[in-house]
Amino acid sequence: MADHPAESTDDKGWSTELFHEPTSFRPPSPEPTIIRHTTSDGTELKIRLVGGHPLWGHVLYPAAIILSRYVQEHSTLLFPETQFTKVLELGAGGGLPGITCVLQGANLVVTTDFPDPALISNLEWNRDANLAPALRHRLVVKGLKWGTKLEDESLLIQAADPSSSETAAPTSPNSASPGFDIILLSDLVFNHSEHLSLLTTCESSLRAATPGRPPPCLLVFYSHHRPWCVEADEQFFVLAQQRAWQCTRIIQDPHAGLAFPNDQGDPVVRGTVHGWRLTRDSTPSGL
Repeated sequence: MADHPAESTDDKGWSTELFHEPTSFRPPSPEPTIIRHTTSDGTELKIRLVGGHPLWGHVLYPAAIILSRYVQEHSTLLFPETQFTKVLELGAGGGLPGITCVLQGANLVVTTDFPDPALISNLEWNRDANLAPALRHRLVVKGLKWGTKLEDESLLIQAADPSSSETAAPTSPNSASPGFDIILLSDLVFNHSEHLSLLTTCESSLRAATPGRPPPCLLVFYSHHRPWCVEADEQFFVLAQQRAWQCTRIIQDPHAGLAFPNDQGDPVVRGTVHGWRLTRDSTPSGL
């Protein structure tokens, strides 16, 4: 007689094997993909994207590519050698803009995304794959929910330059003002319900303006993936202006490409990347 595996039963004698899913019941999670991106100076970067994710971390958006290019082209202004420059990246996805900032001279980049293990470990993989060991300490990966503030900034600053001292030069962490000099938002404004949370995090994280230093700013790059939502996308800037931000358009690239080629809507609208620079005018009462 052939042997049969013993079936487990519940407390009423029903076989629990009836409720076990066969291994083929659920399709396996998609494998990660690697996008090779060549910077304008010829450096090739390998950006790994999670195979699929409800928070859209599996897409390398054209806005991220255009933002990275902007950072590279304006690196001497964004990252002056005489200043310790700190960058915060929100909703990083693959983290291309943050990696570019390190390569272009930023002293500390904190790259963040929703605190999901798959997203965070993927950002760490991209850091290690694209930055030399001597630079990796400059890019810190953290989970961060929009609407909250990064709590351990001072510890991250010291980690970026552990050799600093109380008599450090201007490029050391000790001479840096609290808060970040630059905050990167790449293709986030399509999250209409999160506009206030995004601005709340930016307002609590950006450093105050300091005489003799470049004004702190947000760099907000995006595409209108749904042409019928253009007005809703741009409400981000309406809300920002109501909260005393000055909004200046700095980029409009109609040849950036499509993040979702098969989606509906005018491809010219969907394939254009817009870039804005936001600076703080003053802090209105009640905020």
